[in-house]
Amino acid sequence: MAGNQLTAHLWGGCFFKGRAPTSRTASQSEVWQLCSTSSSPGIGGYCQCPAVSKNVKTPGQPTECVPGCICPNGQVEDENGTCIAREKCPCLFGDIFYYSGDTIHVDCNNCTCEGGSWSCSQDQCTKTCVVHGDGQYITFDGHRFFFASSCEYNFVQSTSDEIGAFQILIESVPCCENGVTCMRVIRILLEDLEIKLIDGKVQTFTKEGRCLERIYSLHMVGFYLILEFPNGITIIWDKRTRFSVTLATKWQNKVVGLCGNYNSRIEDDQTTKSKRIVANYEEFAASWQSPKPCKLAVSLTSPCERNPYCYSWAARKCGIITGSTFKDCHKKVDPVPFYDACVEETCACDMEGKFLGFCTAVAIYAETCNKAGVCIDWRTPDLCPIYCDYYNRDDECSWHYQACGVVTAKTCNNHSIGKKFSAILEGCYAKCPDHAPFLDENTMKCVTLSECTCYYNGLLLQPNEVAITNCGPW
Repeated sequence: MAGNQLTAHLWGGCFFKGRAPTSRTASQSEVWQLCSTSSSPGIGGYCQCPAVSKNVKTPGQPTECVPGCICPNGQVEDENGTCIAREKCPCLFGDIFYYSGDTIHVDCNNCTCEGGSWSCSQDQCTKTCVVHGDGQYITFDGHRFFFASSCEYNFVQSTSDEIGAFQILIESVPCCENGVTCMRVIRILLEDLEIKLIDGKVQTFTKEGRCLERIYSLHMVGFYLILEFPNGITIIWDKRTRFSVTLATKWQNKVVGLCGNYNSRIEDDQTTKSKRIVANYEEFAASWQSPKPCKLAVSLTSPCERNPYCYSWAARKCGIITGSTFKDCHKKVDPVPFYDACVEETCACDMEGKFLGFCTAVAIYAETCNKAGVCIDWRTPDLCPIYCDYYNRDDECSWHYQACGVVTAKTCNNHSIGKKFSAILEGCYAKCPDHAPFLDENTMKCVTLSECTCYYNGLLLQPNEVAITNCGPW
């Protein structure tokens, strides 16, 4: 090339003027552009579609001109190196590209891809605190910690009487030789009422003479018992060690306990009853211990430290979470903290993790994947099998296991909670026959409408049965 003369060239499919670039192969649709001191920021160079991070935030645009191949006529480059109109740019979420008009579900909001950026609804979402296994806790704000004790503790308690006073206490029940938790006893205190969850059943107690109004509804969805209260509290219990409380947004900054204060800040979740933030789990939990006498010692030793010979086996067993079985979920839900919890639980379990910690830990990750829109059917006859045929009677095969249940049967109470949670919670689900089209959640049977039973605050009423309560006949 003589002197300062500029000539046109074709280099790797990129049309340019001037000296040919020494690196980068461009697509056939791009052109080469040099930057000058008068070039405007963002003009020329690699003008790509705006990438969107995993947390659905829109990044900034380029601020400097970089010499190189660019798309002509105001077009931009997509993830495949093809020049397209900016309004057709894809959006990135969880390392997956979505295209204009595609919609994803993030927490309780819907996000739609619009020209390379996500447009999301701004609904405030409920938050959940969960405990499972020997003592794996996840607070409302997402803080994780392990604390094993058989004493009774304040799981969550309201600090505002304006919304409604409540307190939920949990107590782990050891069963194996090494004191591994097999179940939990839960006490829910609401004014003069106490609801107790124990041995897979719901017991209701009230002060003598007090009118017990209908203050909660009870449902069976999959494996899980769900209690819903009108003041924005939903409880999910697997009748063993997995227990969670979901609170409506009106409870933000109005609760305390092991579940934290629900203020979207993870750093202050270990706040003691005396309002001190501490790093020690034992000190934190001890401040929320109930006055109920407790003689059993607290174990702060990691299960794998207590049983080091179990670690290799537990790590191999829990590899299902980080392995190919859940690969479709990995980009949406980080498997590492769930894997770590699984290893701890599996080290703790005397029964090779078959029936307690291991299966529950994997089920917790599967449930979180379900919430993210990825259904994983992970159970097999040899891996945490589920037996649903128990509910099949009279030679009718109505009940089947589903990893993400889809409610096909009409329920006697036709409550929306079954439809809401069935896509998230695994378990045995019924497809009722035409001659008995209604599922009675109280008896787990397919019945006619006239055969439906009623559940009233701990009382199971048969059709046409009248219960005499402190409030009168019901």
